[in-house]
Amino acid sequence: MTMSSKWGFGAAVALAIVSVGCGSDDSSSSSAEAETVIVANGNADNGSAGRMTDALRLAGFSTGEAVNSQDKVADSIVYYSDDDGSQEVAVNVAVALGGVDVKSLPDPAPTDSGTVDGGGVLLLLGQKQADKTLDELTGGGGTTSTTPGGGTTDTTPIGGTVKCDKESLTAAAKNSVDNFVSLEDWNCDQGWAVAFVVTEDYEETVVFEAEGQFWIAKDRNDVCGTGPDDATIPSSLYDPGCTTN
Repeated sequence: MTMSSKWGFGAAVALAIVSVGCGSDDSSSSSAEAETVIVANGNADNGSAGRMTDALRLAGFSTGEAVNSQDKVADSIVYYSDDDGSQEVAVNVAVALGGVDVKSLPDPAPTDSGTVDGGGVLLLLGQKQADKTLDELTGGGGTTSTTPGGGTTDTTPIGGTVKCDKESLTAAAKNSVDNFVSLEDWNCDQGWAVAFVVTEDYEETVVFEAEGQFWIAKDRNDVCGTGPDDATIPSSLYDPGCTTN
């Protein structure tokens, strides 16, 4: 199964946690800065960048001091620098906000200073996401139902704030599958999901595991084992999760 993101760089998303101790060398310090998120206020709500900074920090991100921007946007944009590690963190931030655009950081940066001092990732916080919790942005909480036209929807958060619904799994599939077109069907059990995805070239079955706020795409060779008794994926999802293309 080929994994790539809709933004052109690979990978299932996962929070990057950087440990910097007293004996850190220059490369460790550089890595920590590359993975630090700076939030710029790109909306009309004064103080929203600071409040989003607090929310991201509580979610496990490394954050710097919030800044202002003269650019005002409806939807947030996450920018990444050329520093190692910043792309992955930018993707994680985008997913934490419900799936927003990720772009290479322009020069000058869209901040009042034109720079991103102390960080390698810049979140330009738009009006749509201003003063909303991460739970609200990813759609946490709800009930269980069967969705017409495909999919078993469980809107109770699994392992954090992730939900088993079309919106959440579509966002995960867009980030994991080349040339994504649509999510046709899905099933979930015990913190796992099997999604049936249509791409521009073929149909594909994708296995996800819930990790905190995210659905993380897994290599089926790793989770399916040699058979149902050897699989990591729940037996209820083994067929068709491990028996289809």
